[in-house]
Amino acid sequence: MALAVRYSLRARHEEMELLEYVVRKFGHNKAKEIYISIEKTLDMISKGPEMYLQ
Repeated sequence: MALAVRYSLRARHEEMELLEYVVRKFGHNKAKEIYISIEKTLDMISKGPEMYLQ
């Protein structure tokens, strides 16, 4: 069972700033690629958080 991932307001704001920067410098396709990568990583963490403990 996957755990829910909750963003803080700061984290959501920083993600949006990052994606806006990427759109300006590299275009919408690259921003979409990064967004998908972030979402996939968060999904993997939510399904197996113990894998990411040190």
